[in-house]
Amino acid sequence: MKVVMPCIPKRTRRPSRGRLGKGVVYEAVCPRSFSGKPGPLCAADLLRAMVNSVAEGAIAVSTSGDLLFYNDAARRMLGMGFVHHSSRQTSRRVGLYRPDGRTPWADKDLPLLRAAQGEKLDRVEMIVRNRRHPKGIVLSVNARPIRDAKRRLLGGIATLRDITPRKEVERELLESRLRLRGLLARIESAREEEQLRIAREIHDELGQTLTALKFDASLLARKLKDGKPPRALVSHVRSMLQLIDSGIHSVQTISAELRPAALEDVGLLDAICLQVKEFQNRTGIASVVSRRTNDIQLPDEFSGGVFRIVQEALTNVARHSGASRVRVTMTGGNGSFRVLIHDNGRGVTARQVAAPTSLGLLGMRERALAMDGELRINGKVGGGTSVVLTIPATG
Repeated sequence: MKVVMPCIPKRTRRPSRGRLGKGVVYEAVCPRSFSGKPGPLCAADLLRAMVNSVAEGAIAVSTSGDLLFYNDAARRMLGMGFVHHSSRQTSRRVGLYRPDGRTPWADKDLPLLRAAQGEKLDRVEMIVRNRRHPKGIVLSVNARPIRDAKRRLLGGIATLRDITPRKEVERELLESRLRLRGLLARIESAREEEQLRIAREIHDELGQTLTALKFDASLLARKLKDGKPPRALVSHVRSMLQLIDSGIHSVQTISAELRPAALEDVGLLDAICLQVKEFQNRTGIASVVSRRTNDIQLPDEFSGGVFRIVQEALTNVARHSGASRVRVTMTGGNGSFRVLIHDNGRGVTARQVAAPTSLGLLGMRERALAMDGELRINGKVGGGTSVVLTIPATG
């Protein structure tokens, strides 16, 4: 490949009163005069100095792929391999790879050569790994075609920006986020296990105690009924029975909140159906549940996570939406399980969804991510809100 360097014109022009105007501002003569003293800076050297002073790399080629120009930054980023090569060996000689770091760029797909054919490309990432950069650096490339005043295509030019530090920060942030997500998932799993243990202890120990106490109180009430006890004593025993019934109901409610028994008794799908029915009875909001699948295989921790997301979504409907109807649809197949909760309320806004104070929505998203799933929340003002949970599943 031939390298065409800018030529120095033989004829000179004087500056236009020190201002940049049409034509050449500085005299286009050699840096030194015939007397040997430094002369006025020539236009070509000025242009070269200006381009070499920028941090971004710049490289230009003709429509046939011949190298026209490059600056110092481009040489530092690419090494010298791009100077001495044929137009069909650019990627191999320079060591240009796709963002995965393993797949070499095909020469015909290189942004610079595509720009030389008239294309415009922005923020194309490539990895340079060669003798100069054995560990590799990441470049962001913008490429544009070069045209003359008559719009005739002359070649292409590309600017190169080293974004390696930024990519390293992004990688560290991603790793930190993944570690944090793993920690949150472990905490959530431990909390579910602890809630299950507490729920069982409350149900087994306190529930049995209250049941036995109710039996004794009922027996006492029957004995008092057979005799002629004071009316106040009978009233006191009845009040005691009511308190015991209330305690038993509280135990059942607390146990269900800690760990829904329906998950273990009837499975996830039926548990969601029961939860929707209970939601309608408790709130008065017309609720419909639709099942388009009957057999979904999920790990226990995933079943609990799905149920909690549905539970939180219904709670948000009752608290914030002002809806009169809600529909829950469960579908499965093609290796995934999907739950849609849609209401006809006022509709959540994008700002509300993204707000850092929306801890309930944040918790729902984290639960979905912990299951390798996706949670999408969309709202339309006056048109209700849709919450869509999708997770991998079999069945």
